[in-house]
Amino acid sequence: MSISEHKKKYLFAAAGLGVAGTLLFLGLVSEAPYSGVNLNSFLGEGRDLQSSRQVDEAFINYAQKYNRDYKTNSEYSKKKKQFSSNYKTIREYNAKKKAESEVELDVNAFADMSASEYQSILNFRLTASALKDQKNALEKLKREEKDQNDPDLSQATSVDWRASGIVTPVKSQGSCGGCYSFASNAALESAYMLKYGKLFTFSNQQHVDCSKSFGNNGCSSGNMANVYNYLKANKVMLDADYPYVGRVGTCQYNDAKGVTTVNGPLYVKRNDPAALMNAVAIRPIAIGIAASSTLFQFYKSGVITDAKACGTALNHAVVIVGYGSTADNIPFWIIKNSWGTAWGEAGYVRVKRETVAGTVGVCAVQQYLVYPNLL
Repeated sequence: MSISEHKKKYLFAAAGLGVAGTLLFLGLVSEAPYSGVNLNSFLGEGRDLQSSRQVDEAFINYAQKYNRDYKTNSEYSKKKKQFSSNYKTIREYNAKKKAESEVELDVNAFADMSASEYQSILNFRLTASALKDQKNALEKLKREEKDQNDPDLSQATSVDWRASGIVTPVKSQGSCGGCYSFASNAALESAYMLKYGKLFTFSNQQHVDCSKSFGNNGCSSGNMANVYNYLKANKVMLDADYPYVGRVGTCQYNDAKGVTTVNGPLYVKRNDPAALMNAVAIRPIAIGIAASSTLFQFYKSGVITDAKACGTALNHAVVIVGYGSTADNIPFWIIKNSWGTAWGEAGYVRVKRETVAGTVGVCAVQQYLVYPNLL
C-alpha cells in the first residue's frame, strides 16, 4: 500500500469515525464502547489515541518528505513501528533539555531505521595497517622534533574556516558508506584552496570506484589515508567530470582531467587537544569519529558533551573545520558531515572539545587525525 493510500486510510479513521470508532478502527479496542464503560479509562485511551494520531501523521509526513516507498504492508508496518520507537526517543530526550547549548534531536532521514540498519552505513574502518602507518608517521614527526604544540598557533580562541570561504558546501553520501571519500576530499578541497586560491569540488565517486587496490572497499569500508595514498599515483578529478552516483561502479579515471596529486597522508598527534587546535588553525582536518549513538543519529543542534553515550569505536569519517566556545563556556569542535544539510546544524555538528591531553575526546574525535600532504 502506498503512502498516499495509508494517509487516506488514516484521515478517514480520524475524521469520519469519531473517538470510539477510531479506537475500534485502529485496533485499540476490541468492540465499540457502550454505556457502562469507565469514562476515565475511555478518556485515557482517547489521550493515547491523540498521541497515536500524532505519530501516524508524523510518519506519513516523514515518508513523503524522504520519498520512502515501502513495497508491502509488512514493510510499512515494520518501518512505522521503528519510526514510532525513534519518535518517542526523540521527544523524550528533547523534553529534558534545559540549556540552549544542550543537544536537541530531530526526526531526520534515519528515523525509520533500527540501530543495526543505521550502523550499516557507518563504514569508516581503522585497520591494523592504518594504525601502524599513523604510529610510524607520528614517531617520525617526534624524531624530527616538529612540535605541533607551537604556542604561537594556539592563541586563537576560535576558528571557523567556513567564514573564510575555503570550505565547499555540505554533500550527501546517501546510502553508500563512502564517508571516507567525502572526508578526504573535504580536507583536500580546503588545502588546495589555501595553497592555490581555487576552490574545487573533487570527485567522491572516483575514490569509491578506483581506490580498492589501496585498501578501500567502495561503499562498504575505507579510510582517508588510503585515499591520499591512492592520490600519490593518480590525480583527483572534479565532481563535474566524475559525478557521484552513490554506488560502486567501474573505475572511470581520466588522467587528462585530473587536477592534482598529493604526497600521501600527514597526521596530527593523537589524544592531544592543543596539537589538534594548532592543526585546525592552519587547515581543516579529516578525522574518524564514533557515530553509533542516538545523539549522533538524530542530532539537530547543540554541543554533544556525553562521552559515554558516544562511545569510542571509530566508524564514521568527518572533517573538523573550526573550534570555539558557547556563551556558557563549553568548548567545541565544528565538524562537517556528509549527510546533507537537513541533518544537524545545516550539515554540521558541534562536539565538546577536551582541553586536557591524554584522552580520546568526546565521540573519540582525537584518535585518528589526518590531512593531505599537498605538493
